[in-house]
Amino acid sequence: MLIKRYKEKAFNAITYFTQHTNFCYKKKLYKLLYLLDFEHFQQTGRSVTGFSYSAWKMGPVPVELHNQIEKNADDFAEYFGIVKQKIAEDAEGNDIESVFLASKKVFEPKYFSERQLELLKDIANRFDISTGKEMEDFTHRQDTPWDKVWNNGLGRQLEIPYEYALDDLEPDEREIILDIANERQAFIENYK
Repeated sequence: MLIKRYKEKAFNAITYFTQHTNFCYKKKLYKLLYLLDFEHFQQTGRSVTGFSYSAWKMGPVPVELHNQIEKNADDFAEYFGIVKQKIAEDAEGNDIESVFLASKKVFEPKYFSERQLELLKDIANRFDISTGKEMEDFTHRQDTPWDKVWNNGLGRQLEIPYEYALDDLEPDEREIILDIANERQAFIENYK
């Protein structure tokens, strides 16, 4: 189950991307959410959705969301319908399906800050017509957070630390963002 404080924001981000980009099947959606969270973390020291991402073969995956989709969990099913389409068969004769999430609700911008709304729009515009494979290639570029964890398969399914999004920043900027992130984490821990 998704953390309550992030659920509305996460589900609305999914709704936004499925309604504002083409070819937004599950693989592409995972990459769009990853970019949203890691770019926002680089700017503010916080993710938008609260998802953790793991390094899977086809790129970063928000495992908690993936599990919600696979189980069609109740709170997830309240917001989304799952549309599966057979696109091919593998060598063993198993179906290869594309999975699309059909939102049952309208996008609610009230859950997002102005910065987050601008980032949603920017990412949707940049990757509007990109396919899942193109998104996979984009997130697999050398020295990206996914690449650093994946490490030629040695990091398979390990969590991708948000701090890796800061590697391109100047040392002073990096320290400021890490301080903000650590202060926020300490605040959250005090209220658990």
